[in-house]
Amino acid sequence: YEKGMDVKELKATQVEAQGDLGGFAVPAQRQAQMIKRLRGLTAVRQAGAMVVQLINSNAADFLEYTGGTDQYAGALRGVWGGEGASATDKNYTLGEVSVPAHVYTYQVKHSRSLVEDAASLIDNLMMDIADTLAIDEDTAFLTGNGIKKPLGILPGSANTLGLTEVITTSAAALTIAGIKALKRGVASQYRAGAVWVGNSDTYGDIEQFTWSTGPWAFPDLSENETLLNRKAYESESMPDVAADAYPLVFGNMRGYGIVERLGLSIERFHDSNTGPNQVWFGISRRIGGRVLYPWMFAVQKCSA
Repeated sequence: YEKGMDVKELKATQVEAQGDLGGFAVPAQRQAQMIKRLRGLTAVRQAGAMVVQLINSNAADFLEYTGGTDQYAGALRGVWGGEGASATDKNYTLGEVSVPAHVYTYQVKHSRSLVEDAASLIDNLMMDIADTLAIDEDTAFLTGNGIKKPLGILPGSANTLGLTEVITTSAAALTIAGIKALKRGVASQYRAGAVWVGNSDTYGDIEQFTWSTGPWAFPDLSENETLLNRKAYESESMPDVAADAYPLVFGNMRGYGIVERLGLSIERFHDSNTGPNQVWFGISRRIGGRVLYPWMFAVQKCSA
């Protein structure tokens, strides 16, 4: 259609099965199953991030209780003394963190003939839209810069939340000592629910680590997808091992907040604006996210 063909010409090319014109979707005899890739794995939402559904606003505001340490929730501390001891005033501080829902949108255009002739095409399109959304949001939750999109977990120019950074002690590689130290980068009270997040290549490197005497350093990773007795999630949105990169996160995903407004919207347009024999599908969503509890996360940095 975009090349100026009319409907008759377009359908003729489809019968001839020219893939760049959509022809492979409508051969004379076609199986219902479509050959396609499975979507990549995602981590943040399924690992337990906090999800807030917005009802009548475009942002969620969270009270921030500050002044705490790895042990204390805030700045309150008791004072010991004798029977005549007088109480000492203590204060705590409250702030506010706002997490807006950003607009996520794109369009998919089809000829009406293609939609009519390819019975299962739209079902597959809907599944692909959902899969794409899962990957796009996970990428933003992990690496987003916060500019009209979620603010990711990994440190960067926009993420100045002060997450604990544990260096590998190697300029451009992971080390056994660095991985063990990363687990200790999260305070003990949050460690029980913490998980690892890295990509497949990163975990592949970790699986190859051995002690000088020969045994594998982390046999649990290849056997049951855990690392140091904590669940290991894979996401190809995480960066590879490289100098100054952050290829591995250890943290409790309850510390990441996701806000959603309404939900995923898929609208079908076939009117004077789309033009003759055109069907457009408009995909939109309003979603945001950011780290709410930075003390629940530690990141591995490849650095000497």
